[in-house]
Amino acid sequence: MTGADQLDLFTDRYVGRTRFVDVAQAPAETHRLARDGEDTSAAAVASLAASGALGAQRQAVLDAVRRERAALADLGGAMSGRVERGDGWELRLGDWQDVLADVEADAVIGDAPYSARTHGGHDETEALEGRRALGYVALTEGMASMWGYRWVGMSRGWVVSLTDHVLARQWSRGFDTAGRYVFAPLPCIERGGRFRMGGDGPACVTVQLVAARPRSTPDGRFPHWGSLPGYYICTREKKAVVGGKPIAMMRDIVRDYSRPGDLVCDPCAGGGTTLVAAIETGRRAVGAERDEATFTAAVERLRRTRYQPTLPGLTLERAQGEQMTLGDE
Repeated sequence: MTGADQLDLFTDRYVGRTRFVDVAQAPAETHRLARDGEDTSAAAVASLAASGALGAQRQAVLDAVRRERAALADLGGAMSGRVERGDGWELRLGDWQDVLADVEADAVIGDAPYSARTHGGHDETEALEGRRALGYVALTEGMASMWGYRWVGMSRGWVVSLTDHVLARQWSRGFDTAGRYVFAPLPCIERGGRFRMGGDGPACVTVQLVAARPRSTPDGRFPHWGSLPGYYICTREKKAVVGGKPIAMMRDIVRDYSRPGDLVCDPCAGGGTTLVAAIETGRRAVGAERDEATFTAAVERLRRTRYQPTLPGLTLERAQGEQMTLGDE
């Protein structure tokens, strides 16, 4: 199926599934009409719903689809780029929508760009502290839904997106549109995060994990996967790239949402943390990164990575703690 065909199918399914969501937005639309001094009668709101005027989310998705179709037309085919391989891993240079078109993984686990609100707050804080800003654009709500839909097409099993509170619902909607069973977002907490520079409220040390699985599979893997944690907590550490995630957290996530020997795909590989976590926990890994400098750094990191076996029920971090304890005795 071509990229354009996938977009057409996504549009049909998304619009069909959100037609009733638009009507459910009627209370919020009534509030807006009242604020603007317009007719707030039930009949007026119902008329707006019927005409599609309440479909802001749907329109955002359709706008994103149009932009994506234009991008596909400009490309005129799959984009070629570097491909680097190692023991159990492969990293491709380019946009994931082009260079990973042939991939069918056992799990897709990705940390895509966040919303404009999160990117703006991050860059403002980094500027005050003299650090680097994020070097990539934010996702719109429509793009998050569409990416979620397309990630499902790359996975036989779990699809996991790390995102912010603004886009969590849109990733969920994309997964649901593709027919997956979507779970409530889970908090991923990084202890030792920065305080809020404006001093006007609580700091944010949490990202959202949105996970979805097949409703059932012939091999019985789903729905009988087993219970998983309702949150993840780790200590802050130095990241491979700006906006990256702690390796300890990614090991836990990879371990929970895939099995040893599985192929784990990260469409937005960045510094390669998810791929490194996959290799260290006995999985295979494939990913894409569009920035050449970041791609090169990730390749160097992956070449240094080795499988790190642990005893059953003993994570790498706990194993290291046991070693330290033994060394003190």
